[in-house]
Amino acid sequence: EDGAQSIGARRHGAGFGAKSDFATYSFFPSKNLGGFGDGGMVVTGDDELAEKARIMRVHGGKPKYYHHVVGGNFRLDALQAALLRVKLARYGEYTESRRRNAAYYTEKLAQIPGVVIADPSGHCHDAVTQARWLAESGAKLVLPAASPHNDHIWNQFTLRVIGEGRRDALRQHLADRQIGCEVYYPLTMDQQPCFRNLPESSRQGCENAHRLASEVISIPIYPELTRAQRDEVIEAVGAFPNAG
Repeated sequence: EDGAQSIGARRHGAGFGAKSDFATYSFFPSKNLGGFGDGGMVVTGDDELAEKARIMRVHGGKPKYYHHVVGGNFRLDALQAALLRVKLARYGEYTESRRRNAAYYTEKLAQIPGVVIADPSGHCHDAVTQARWLAESGAKLVLPAASPHNDHIWNQFTLRVIGEGRRDALRQHLADRQIGCEVYYPLTMDQQPCFRNLPESSRQGCENAHRLASEVISIPIYPELTRAQRDEVIEAVGAFPNAG
C-alpha cells in the first residue's frame, strides 16, 4: 500500500497497511511527518519480507560487497533520521492540531451559502448520482468529510470548486491575498505529456477524473496554523466572487 501521508490513519480501527504485505510512507517535507528532504519508510509484518527489504536497500548485498539480488542505495540518511525521531515524539500533537483545524474549517465554511459538506459515503456512489446530488444542493464548493468509522489525519484539506474555471479563479483570489494554496494534482495520469502518444481510447472512461482534477484545491491546514490565520482563510473563501 502507498500511504505517503497516512501515518496514524485508521479504517474500522485498523491502522494503515495492517492488511498488506508492504506499506510505504513518505518523509518528504510537505508530508505530515516530513524531514529535511527526500526520505521514506517501508513497513511489513512479515519477517522474511523484512529481511529481503533490508538486503535490497543496500544494493542487494549481504554481507557487504556480496550481492545476491539487484538492489539500490535506499538507506535513510542519518541526519534525516535524527530530525524525524525528534518530530515523531510530537506527531500525535501535530495530528490533533490538524484535526482541530479541519473541524474548525468545516464548521465555519459550511455556514457560507453554496458551500456543502461532502457525503462521507459519496465515493460509493456513481458519478450520475453525485452530479444529481450536487445540482440539487446548489453546491458551488464542496468540503471534504471523513467517514465516521475512519480516523483521518488531514494531511490536506481539499476543496472541490464546482464550475468550469472557478478553481483557478479561487487560486488566484487566494494568491492575491497572499494565502498559500496548492493543486494536488492538476493532471490525471492519462493527461501527462509522456503518454500523449497512447491511443485516444486509453482516455475513455476517465472523464470524472478529468473533471475532479480541474476542481480540487487545498488550503492551509498545517499544525502551527493559528486561529487568526484560519479565520483569514475562511474570510477569503467567503469573499470569493460567487463563492456561495
